[in-house]
Amino acid sequence: MNYTLRHTTRYHYSAPVTLCHSEARVLPRKTQHQQCGASELTISPMPQVQAERRDVFGNRVLYFALEDVHQTLDVTVVTPLNTQPLGPLPSSSPAWERVAEQLRNDSRFD
Repeated sequence: MNYTLRHTTRYHYSAPVTLCHSEARVLPRKTQHQQCGASELTISPMPQVQAERRDVFGNRVLYFALEDVHQTLDVTVVTPLNTQPLGPLPSSSPAWERVAEQLRNDSRFD
């Protein structure tokens, strides 16, 4: 299935803010069942500093800093993506009752 993911986070401060340091974790990542197109990330007002990194889970993290006075902050991401259906669950998977019983009888969890 083809989708266009669109998300906006809006902050409205009760008083003007003179300095803002933030991290945005809004960029989807490629997985076995999800392919992502190029993300368009918009921050308003425009930050003076931006740097992207990956966290320990492989998620893209955008650090940004606003050094001008502002009272609202909008972060919007638009990403085209394609998902593939998940395969069927294995038919050999044990029933949850059986797994729960095994855990109750397993002394490693005492």
